[in-house]
Amino acid sequence: MKSKNVIACITAQEACLNIINAAKKMAEKLGSGVKIVTVQPKTVDANTRAADLKCLYTLANASSCNIDIIYSEEITSALSSYISKQSACHIYIGTPDISSTFFKQFMKCEYNVPISVVNSKIIYTLPPCEISLLELNQSIE
Repeated sequence: MKSKNVIACITAQEACLNIINAAKKMAEKLGSGVKIVTVQPKTVDANTRAADLKCLYTLANASSCNIDIIYSEEITSALSSYISKQSACHIYIGTPDISSTFFKQFMKCEYNVPISVVNSKIIYTLPPCEISLLELNQSIE
């Protein structure tokens, strides 16, 4: 039987240490593993790539975690594929721009696990539900 994992989806930003630490705490509480993943663009200039890798290296050292790096232009599908292979029991993401294409696409995926959104001081947990946030958001407007 495959062990369950808490998944932390991050970008190359120092603030993502909050996401990693929150995911690690949950994994400890659940007695599960933790997987840290980032999706980076395939094509980017050398200076940007170097800065992003340096930031990810710093995050890995600060959190004592390995970070899986996926190179893809299709962020949502790359993450969805990764998450489905990891036997996720909980997913952590950063605070998205609610109007972003990524967030809308990510919330359409049916992970059937809680998704926690982490900002600098608060964690919002969205339980698995039948009504997607996208539908809920549209019905409120």
